[in-house]
Amino acid sequence: MALSVGCNERLSESLTTTVGDDESGTADTGESNDEVGSESSESSDSGSESADETTESSETQTSETDTLGEDETDEEESTTESTEETGESTDTGETGVDTGEETFDTGEETFDTGETSFDTGEETFGETFGETFGEGTDTEGGGECNGECGSAECGPCPDPELIPLGDFSIAATEVTVVQYSLFAAVEYSLSNLPAECSWKEDFIPGSWTEQMMDDPDMPVSSIDWCDAWAYCEWSGGHLCGEAGGGAAALNDLNDPVTNEWYRACSDDGALTYPYGDLYDPMACNGADLMLGGLVPVASLGTCEGGVPDLYDMSGNVWEWTSACAGVPNIDESEQDCRRRGGSRFSTDTVLRCAVDSKRARGFRGSNTGTRCCY
Repeated sequence: MALSVGCNERLSESLTTTVGDDESGTADTGESNDEVGSESSESSDSGSESADETTESSETQTSETDTLGEDETDEEESTTESTEETGESTDTGETGVDTGEETFDTGEETFDTGETSFDTGEETFGETFGETFGEGTDTEGGGECNGECGSAECGPCPDPELIPLGDFSIAATEVTVVQYSLFAAVEYSLSNLPAECSWKEDFIPGSWTEQMMDDPDMPVSSIDWCDAWAYCEWSGGHLCGEAGGGAAALNDLNDPVTNEWYRACSDDGALTYPYGDLYDPMACNGADLMLGGLVPVASLGTCEGGVPDLYDMSGNVWEWTSACAGVPNIDESEQDCRRRGGSRFSTDTVLRCAVDSKRARGFRGSNTGTRCCY
């Protein structure tokens, strides 16, 4: 597939913000990539955090809803979120099961991403634009963006390839670093955000300098839910939710008609994984492929589906979607929002289309990015 990003030539004209130090929301801690299974508990207090490691509780499986998952620990996430309820709904009466005691210990193995080369045939983003971003430049006008890309003060559009699915379209890939950089280069007005994001101050991802020095076609990561929401709205789309553009309810997980993300991944509910019904450990960038890092979007031809020309719906980075909780007396930044698809740390059950994971709206992790629907 020829990805129609078409951004590099326009970047030097569109930069408006200074991108220097990374946001403090995500720290690279070098912790081990342990995948730990534990029983998920029904509790609204799923946002407890610790500064040393991240443990994601097992995601619940029932024969009807197929929401089984396993715990995932990201070595670079700096917070711990325990006892996360990820598959149950009080409306359906589903019951939790123990998804396993096995520990996947990869901490003793060193993954050197420099040993695996993904040659895109382009000079690296950092070589071309790193110094410019570090120093900061202004685009023409230098005003505040109050609309979509392409409008006054809002910079050029990222031009993603879209896959039409009837009443909506979905981006063929996860949002890339080069695409997000166009958004980061404008002064996007905080007044455009929904009330749930009133705590936001800017949209610069964690580890942004490092991301810009890597391959520009890597998926952007270390963004929170509000960053993802703002990017998708700025680009003329929306976080994937209900077919037709509305936000999905948190209990709308695997509806093959109404849920945009699941409908695309599973080909209207027909597939367990985007590429088929049986797990293929070599298909997508999960733990079993052992690549040791992110890969450029659409670089794994084996990770195509649930519809033609749709890539990386399984693995690489988790993808924020629109569904969020609204629990009383909990800060908006701590409300749970759903992410889909698993990441490079995930194993077979977590890499299914039906998997469910929730994180606090303000959570940032090096394994979490997004994809937009239109």
